[in-house]
Amino acid sequence: MLLGPKSTSGARKIPRIGFMASGLRELNANLLDAFHRGLDEFGWVQDRDLIVLDRWAEEHMDRLPNIARELIDTGAEILVTAGTPATLAARSISATTPIVFVGVGDPVAVGVVNSVIHQAATPPAFP
Repeated sequence: MLLGPKSTSGARKIPRIGFMASGLRELNANLLDAFHRGLDEFGWVQDRDLIVLDRWAEEHMDRLPNIARELIDTGAEILVTAGTPATLAARSISATTPIVFVGVGDPVAVGVVNSVIHQAATPPAFP
């Protein structure tokens, strides 16, 4: 998991995570629900410890780059993407924002990562 147990030290900026997917929210809410359950398991509470901003392209793939840009522009420090189209769109918008992706069949073949054995980037962590 990306985030470890939450910090209990003093006041801090609440980190923002951008969650984006190409489908309809009504049909794919289980993906976001599973993500929230994973965060809950580590004691992270929405709006107290972090803010998850979710955006859905509603099957309009051409919207994905704008969604990625909007999430980054509104302060998302990490993007969580569901599916190849959302992941490729996020990658095309920023080479520096960390991306956690699910549902990408062959991330090497589509150019999301250079290798599944070793990624050069350091995984992000929130204080």
